[in-house]
Amino acid sequence: MRHLIILISFAFLANACTPNATLPLSTTSTVEELLSLLSEETEQLTIYNFWATWCTPCLKEMPDFEKFAKEHPEVKLIFVSLDRKSVWDTRVPQVLKELDIRSQVILIEPVADLNWRFKVSEKWKLMSLPVTLMIDGNKRLFFDAPLNYSDLGIAQLQLQNTLSNTAIFDKN
Repeated sequence: MRHLIILISFAFLANACTPNATLPLSTTSTVEELLSLLSEETEQLTIYNFWATWCTPCLKEMPDFEKFAKEHPEVKLIFVSLDRKSVWDTRVPQVLKELDIRSQVILIEPVADLNWRFKVSEKWKLMSLPVTLMIDGNKRLFFDAPLNYSDLGIAQLQLQNTLSNTAIFDKN
């Protein structure tokens, strides 16, 4: 019995110490690779949510995005982290674990010239976060404000041409 308890304890510890065992697939990408990915037409609704660990509104909205993706398997959700490299192995996985994020995460290598954001959307005026880009086929919607679960559903309907007025999203 004593050996069984020791074996179970070791198994538990080994599992608890496995880094990123339940964290989402994280990949490193350059800005150019990201822009290339964003320029492709999608076969399914794809949501790119740009965030950072220091952005409180980002962290608040991420669970709604995760819930939406879980309840809508036809949607592909990709979180794009704009954090510094120095926190990629520490703070980023910690936040993902705390928020129970299971969707794909892309870590963007930082660049000095922030004008790449205009290639994501001309509407991305300030380098503010969070921002979200939704792509369905060749249709795109860009949001430069936090979104909630309901907002995501309305945007999905808009992209699928079942809702004709996007005035509710205009934050000007």
